Amino acid sequence: KGFAKESVQTVSPDLRVDKDESGKWVVSLIEEYIPQLRISQRYMRMLEGNPDQKTKEFIKKKIESAKWLIDSIEQRYNTLKRVAQEIVNRQSDFLEQGPEHIVPLKMQDIADVVHVHVTTVSRAVDDKYIVTPRGIYPLKRFFGGGTKTDDGEEVAWDIIRIKLKEV
Repeated sequence: KGFAKESVQTVSPDLRVDKDESGKWVVSLIEEYIPQLRISQRYMRMLEGNPDQKTKEFIKKKIESAKWLIDSIEQRYNTLKRVAQEIVNRQSDFLEQGPEHIVPLKMQDIADVVHVHVTTVSRAVDDKYIVTPRGIYPLKRFFGGGTKTDDGEEVAWDIIRIKLKEV
């Protein structure tokens, strides 16, 4: 009788980061959550059967639309992987040493390196999660501003919050 009835929200990570043999952090897509899209061979065979011109044009148009969709989704995952890899490159201290070593990072910094618009970065990381050796994090977690110390070193707001909690 004393148990809550709300269901627990689960997160399905889209990416994972692991070290390769050389010690470099490498991002990979978790493929089990990515649907395998393909064009049905049935429609390809229908084209081979010499249908009338109207049917042939209809099938060709639908196949072209399907190819465009598959290519678009593939490009989207490619962009996500490139963006995540650059985030990981910038936040390797976080991965190695923990949350108190996160560095200030802006989406524009990633957009400049990956050669996409900042809104593309924002859309790419929205509701996307990554499995790290330190747990599962939303990609947005790695972005944030900061401030400079008296000696000019940039410090992320997260680090300042951690230090304030310690005090």
